[in-house]
Amino acid sequence: MARRSILRLVISALLLLAAFLPAGVALGQTVIATIPVGNNPQSVAVNALTNRIYVANRDSNDVSVIDGNSNTIVATIPVGSNPAGVDVDPSTNLVYVTNQGSNNVSVISGASNTVIATIQVGTGPLGVAVNPATNRIYVGNGESNNVSVIDGASNTVIATLPFDSTVGNLAVDPETNRIYVITLGFRGVTSVLDGATNNVIATVATGSNAGDIAVNPSTDLFYVTSSMVGAVNVFSQTDNSLVTSITVAGQPAGTFGVAVNEAVNRIYVTSFTPGANHLSVIDGATNSVVDTIDTGGGADVAVNSAIGRVYLTDGSNDSVAVIQDQVALPPITVSAPVSTEGDGIRRVDISITNNTGSEFAQLEIRGEIPEGATLVEASPGQFQIIGNQVVWFNTEGLAPGQTLVGFQYKISGGVGNPLVTVDFIGQTRGSVSTGPSILTRR
Repeated sequence: MARRSILRLVISALLLLAAFLPAGVALGQTVIATIPVGNNPQSVAVNALTNRIYVANRDSNDVSVIDGNSNTIVATIPVGSNPAGVDVDPSTNLVYVTNQGSNNVSVISGASNTVIATIQVGTGPLGVAVNPATNRIYVGNGESNNVSVIDGASNTVIATLPFDSTVGNLAVDPETNRIYVITLGFRGVTSVLDGATNNVIATVATGSNAGDIAVNPSTDLFYVTSSMVGAVNVFSQTDNSLVTSITVAGQPAGTFGVAVNEAVNRIYVTSFTPGANHLSVIDGATNSVVDTIDTGGGADVAVNSAIGRVYLTDGSNDSVAVIQDQVALPPITVSAPVSTEGDGIRRVDISITNNTGSEFAQLEIRGEIPEGATLVEASPGQFQIIGNQVVWFNTEGLAPGQTLVGFQYKISGGVGNPLVTVDFIGQTRGSVSTGPSILTRR
């Protein structure tokens, strides 16, 4: 299946899932964990398919890898000097980190948590954005005033695009193959690139001292923050016009990071006022702030749209805050992190959580064996092999709030991340998957 088709399936499935969220789930957000990471964390990115979170720590020159299921650090990966930006390609399970001090990009394998390539780019690289539909990576080089375009298949720079001033953060719309590039400075200009030709097709005045940018392909809107004002500007992707400006903090204030949960059309914006930092949650349908959380710190923000968790870096406290957005919770959460053992064996540990107020009486758990892979072992021992899947039938019930663990299988060989799907039967029926196939309410 084509990469763009896979991506569309992921997005469509998440939107379907959001439409069938169980009634009675409490609204609002809760800080559920604060995770110590490296020194001065700058940016954060999420791979929703593996439930891994990647944090670029500027002053310790490394990347912290967080298991989203346990909220613990599972690896610390040395990279280049002064890592500034990070993004993930979920299709390849590769992570891209800009190293501002060493003028290169570290490519990390999400399967092995090791650096598999280092790519020289321009001077002072800052932001990075991945287009998983085309396997292209875009790097904003702050000091050489250009954008490096990397081919993810060969890990080589295939184009260098010049700009008139310092290039900062970037965002990608995989559906339209448009790349949005912020050039820093008082004017706050964002250039729109055609990913097929690398040509600038529009230039948008997005506000003074524009900082971060995020795109919602489902609504054809993009969001830009500013360090000068306590608001986020909303623009139409159709004609690049200003739709509205949403105030999240009174002056004097500024906004830092922005992230979009496409599944439920919610936008998360970090802001600061003298002596305080906040996370504002915006309803994308009404362009209104529905909640504000005092985070104590926080600059960059990322969201796992599959489970409604939001991650904020806090450079002053060397930590990452984890916030659960209850509105975005699916009926059940399925996590299936993959770890590498010796002799090329990969272990898949399955975790299932009931997010509803009623019991699920029956679960059918299906773990995919990727093409070319061989099943080594599985536990518990009462399983079947049906087609290319390891299948367990669990009839012990899953109580409200309960997490079921202990289901595990090991594979040898093959490529790609295993897909785990859980069919659940109770007051709410349906299926949830860790990958690009999610159904709800049969």
